Amino acid sequence: MILSFYLESLGFRDDCANDTERKKLLVLIVEDDSDIRTLAATCFEAWGHIVISAESGEEGLRILRDGGPIDLLFTDIVMPGTVNGLELADWAAKRYPAMRILLTSGYIADPAARRLPFLPKPYLPNMLSAAVERIRQSQAA
Repeated sequence: MILSFYLESLGFRDDCANDTERKKLLVLIVEDDSDIRTLAATCFEAWGHIVISAESGEEGLRILRDGGPIDLLFTDIVMPGTVNGLELADWAAKRYPAMRILLTSGYIADPAARRLPFLPKPYLPNMLSAAVERIRQSQAA
């Protein structure tokens, strides 16, 4: 409730509402910080996308193994556990070559991560929307 009020006070839901005309995606968000995961999920859901959330690389890997292909994997790079976001993205790219992947981190990204689309933290909803749009346009070309 407090998070929802805070988001609305920042205009978060209004920013997210700008993406409703595009094809809906099945998005897997892998983020260990629950507040950031909730913010991203709120935005994607406001755009009309279907969201699956995971709080670790291991959980994200289980979802990808057990479920069907995901349209967009949005994953933090630095997470605790045995599977980080870059390893998860590499696994997903090999298994599902058509899957769109967007990495994020609050740390300076490993140069190896720069081969995939990257959104630095902190980000605003319009920055997330623009990053997703760039990925869509690059795959359409």
